[in-house]
This record gives sequence, structure tokens and C-alpha cells, in this order.
Amino acid sequence: MDFINVLNAPMPVLENLARSALAKNGAAFGGPLYVSHEPYYSTAYFLLATDGIVAAATQQKVFSAKIGDTNQQGSNWAFTTADTNNTIGSQFPEGQCFICTAIGIDVALYSSAGVRNPAAATSQMVLNPNDMLQIQTAVSYTFSEEGDRSRILGMVADFPSGTGVAGSGTAAGATAAAGTVINAYGLSQNGGPLTPVQKLAVPMILQPLRNYQHTLTFERGINSVTSTSGGDIAASYLGLRVQLFGLRYNAP
Repeated sequence: MDFINVLNAPMPVLENLARSALAKNGAAFGGPLYVSHEPYYSTAYFLLATDGIVAAATQQKVFSAKIGDTNQQGSNWAFTTADTNNTIGSQFPEGQCFICTAIGIDVALYSSAGVRNPAAATSQMVLNPNDMLQIQTAVSYTFSEEGDRSRILGMVADFPSGTGVAGSGTAAGATAAAGTVINAYGLSQNGGPLTPVQKLAVPMILQPLRNYQHTLTFERGINSVTSTSGGDIAASYLGLRVQLFGLRYNAP
């Protein structure tokens, strides 16, 4: 199967992959399948130290915490659908699989003095595009399958979010004279409103009853993150949300 055909794979091709993923005793699943387009997302949170610093080798898992889990993936609260739509943990149950055809990662800041109340936290974009570039090129996304080696799929910059906030304006309190880059809202994010997500040349197949690990790692540290409210943020969270786009298959 060539590169172009995989990127634009018709439903029968993906269904055949699903039947192989649901195979039992070496035989592909031959019964009826239900399919739904169901993006799968999960957020990792990194607590920013003084002046917005994150140290090298800092890492967090994604897709390990479920809705309702507490103190997971760098958080100190109970996860809601604002954080993830994961209801199954790190493995799909018997009779279910997920065929991922594209990946996007979005980036945001969550400010509330180190104790994030999901109902009260203020979500902001990174103001300075140089800060965003630091994040995009410092954080890797690693995928590993039970009993298999880890594979670095790329850096945050390789997986645009496929969405964004458009607009204009500058941050309160930020001035060019102070050396801060004044940036229009909507530009300093991992992709904009018209940026497509990264399609995969070969789909990522998540089989049932197998453990998978998705890890975000700062391969090098960052030394400053400026918010749209102006100034470096300390004791707040940098949130990286990984979105897997594809099809969920269920055997009745």
C-alpha cells in the first residue's frame, strides 16, 4: 500500500485493519462491526517553576488517566471531559480497537496559582512566539506498545493542533520597550484555525487488551513562558493535549 493510498484510505481498508486488530487465535475477525468517528484526546500538565521554567527530562503520560481519576498526568484535580474523553484507561477492552489516522497536539496555559480548579482556572495562549517555538521543538511525543520498543513519533511542532483561536490584540502590560515580543492573539499556538492536523503515513493501530504508553518529554528545558496577560507565568500549568483522530471499531 503506497503512501498516498494510506493517507486517503477508504473505509474497507481501515475496516480490514480493524478486523486484523480484533483477530483471535490468528484468524481475522469475521463478524459485523460497528464503527464511529471518535477523536480520542488526553491532556498532560506541566507545572511551571519560577519564570516559567520546565526542566529537561520532565515527562508526563497521556491516555493513562480516565475521567474521574485524580492527581494524574501532572494534575492535582479530578479529570473531567475538559481534560480527556478517556473512559477505558491505557488499554481497549475486548472487542474494541482504534485506528488512528492523524494526530494533533494543542498547547495552552492554565493559571491559578499552582492549584487548578477546573471551574475557575483561566486558560490562556502563550504570548511570545519564541516561547512557543521553545515548546514545539523541546517536547517529544513517544509511543510504545506492550512488549515492544518505544518510538519517538516526533516533536510537538510535527503535530499541529488543527484548530486555533483567531483574533487580534496585544497582551496587557507587555511592551516592546521591555523587550517582549508583542504578538496578535491567535498566532502563538501549535497551528492556527486553518492548519491541518498531521496525517499518518501508516495508521496507528490500538488493539484490545494491550497496554500502550503515550509520553510527552521535555528533551531539553525551557526557560520562559509568557502568557497573554503579560509577564512570565510561575506556579501555573502548561497543558499539552494530544488528540488522536480516527475510527473506533466495536464488535457486538
